[in-house]
Amino acid sequence: MLVILTALDIEGAAVRKHLTNLRAHHHETGTVFEVGTLTSRPSCEVALAVIGMGTVNAAAITERAIAEFRPSAVMFVGIAGGLREWIALGDVVVATRVYAYQGGRVDGDEFLARPQAWDTSHRLVQLAKHVNRAHAWPGAAETPAAVHFEPIAAGEVVLNSTTGPERDRLRSHYNDAVAVEMESSGVALAGHLHESTPTIAIRGISDLADGNKHRVDSNGWQDTAVHNAAAFAAGLAQAIDQTSGQAVDRERDYTPTTTQPAPGVRTMSVSGGNAVGDITSTGAVTVDQKVTTYARRHPFLVGLMALGLAAVLALAGWGAYLVVGQGTTSTNTGSSPVPPSLDRSTPEGTAQSFADALTAGDRQRAESIVCAERRDWFAQRFSIVENYRSGNAEEDGVSLAGVTLSVSVLKVAPAESPSANGASYTARLAWIHTNIPETIDPEVKLQLSKPDDWGTGLRQEPTGSWSVC
Repeated sequence: MLVILTALDIEGAAVRKHLTNLRAHHHETGTVFEVGTLTSRPSCEVALAVIGMGTVNAAAITERAIAEFRPSAVMFVGIAGGLREWIALGDVVVATRVYAYQGGRVDGDEFLARPQAWDTSHRLVQLAKHVNRAHAWPGAAETPAAVHFEPIAAGEVVLNSTTGPERDRLRSHYNDAVAVEMESSGVALAGHLHESTPTIAIRGISDLADGNKHRVDSNGWQDTAVHNAAAFAAGLAQAIDQTSGQAVDRERDYTPTTTQPAPGVRTMSVSGGNAVGDITSTGAVTVDQKVTTYARRHPFLVGLMALGLAAVLALAGWGAYLVVGQGTTSTNTGSSPVPPSLDRSTPEGTAQSFADALTAGDRQRAESIVCAERRDWFAQRFSIVENYRSGNAEEDGVSLAGVTLSVSVLKVAPAESPSANGASYTARLAWIHTNIPETIDPEVKLQLSKPDDWGTGLRQEPTGSWSVC
């Protein structure tokens, strides 16, 4: 997942031309994102939002987008004013550093700069330079625009003067900045504060901040500049997704050590908001080191342990069914019994009850544990169980009929920070595939042998019971 933000509608429209299958994604606080895929690379999922002008808007919505989607990178795409005579209208500037240039102290008639600055992720800059060298962005061969990799400055004013005090301060204190705009410092700050999420600013030069903005805007340079910036952003998004895919391919020959986290476990973090996509579409992350390392080194033993755990849970559920004498019939088919009686008195008990209900395929019980605002999220996950039960599940076109799913609770811990929906604990669970036939394609079998790790929040309700939220 990547997030692309813009300030203006014209900028959002330019980015939207490179996306397909767009659908609205409503954040609970009111922000509307559009989620789709990159036209040139359908595996690359993108969340787009038009947020308005200014560093404050940019910081707030960027933080919200990171918490909601947990993206691998955030790109801010739009227009900027050029500050150098060698910068041409329509050129693209990729920020290697972002200055928040208005910070300072006024002492008498003297302005004393107190700058903040954020360097762009080395990896993103290197990928962007490769995209430029390879002309790997839409329209690169047809445009005369040049791509520059230089620092930019961001503040709360629209600069359209060569003699104003803001221009003098840029010249004196931020002399290496080649463009000026109004949002990127807020984006960079939000990324820095949110677990160092990589951010990058891509700006098309629509004017030269020299008092002629109205004239050049009326001549159509905004359209040209934003078209070039959006096209380069699309090329960079494709490169980011491609390198992520290569990293997953390399994991097949990877042997983890006791000091290096094991890759290869696909995840979807949903503790901060509504999830987007399905479980098997996500990238590699780190899970608990001991569990993952052991699982990678002893996949068959772990599979047997998972089967044993599933059997114990099945017997326990069947015993509870006989003791309690429930008259309802589980929605699961075959020999899987209903799960044990629900325990929602603790976060740990709630997570285990939810896992048991999913394993048994008992939708009514599982859904009763989920808070109201997460029912759509739950429906996505339960549909995966339904596909396996009905024999409709596939991986790369290969039928997984006969393969079953169980759910294991890996870890329950206090949340690092309160989320928007009030969750005070996080739980990490994992889909574990069992009954994998020996005749299945070895590549598919290798992927199925890895637990699909995902997370959720746990919230205590006013009644004292806990809910998956």
